[in-house]
Amino acid sequence: MGFGGIAVTAVLLAEHIGAAPSAGGRLLVAMAVGSLIGSLASSRWLTPRHAEPVMLAGLVAFGAALAALAVTPSVAWATAACVTAGLSEGPVFAATLMLRQREAPPGRLGQVNTTAGSLKIAASAVGAALTAASAAAIGPVGLVLAIAAFQFAGAGAGFLLLRVPAGGKPVDGARSGS
Repeated sequence: MGFGGIAVTAVLLAEHIGAAPSAGGRLLVAMAVGSLIGSLASSRWLTPRHAEPVMLAGLVAFGAALAALAVTPSVAWATAACVTAGLSEGPVFAATLMLRQREAPPGRLGQVNTTAGSLKIAASAVGAALTAASAAAIGPVGLVLAIAAFQFAGAGAGFLLLRVPAGGKPVDGARSGS
């Protein structure tokens, strides 16, 4: 599931709220527009020092916006939730690129980006397949809540990982030197 399942879920959710399946495509466009705006806006204030907190907060906000889709009564409200999800996803993507650039070994950024991109495409395909396979059992509301839960789980895992420095012993607060 996760991000790869959003396209499948958007079509089913549109039907669930009484719209034509094609409204699911418009929901995806709304999310993409929000993501573009969020990415552009974050370029003004995102710094390497703040990349981790931006990523974690963005995942939580993205998950919350997706969870809001579970109770939207109309396409208009679903569109607003999708724009909000995109607004929070844009800075997450920008922070991801910033962290890759900061953490990649010298001379390996291209390899890191290529590998990460390949893994993201594969994970999205698996997520879409799992979402499609689960759709009949849990329905669009269950799907969108499951996708939101994956965002919260990712933020939680990120928070825990940031508490363990390279030496392996947990510390209070985030990594030092970031």
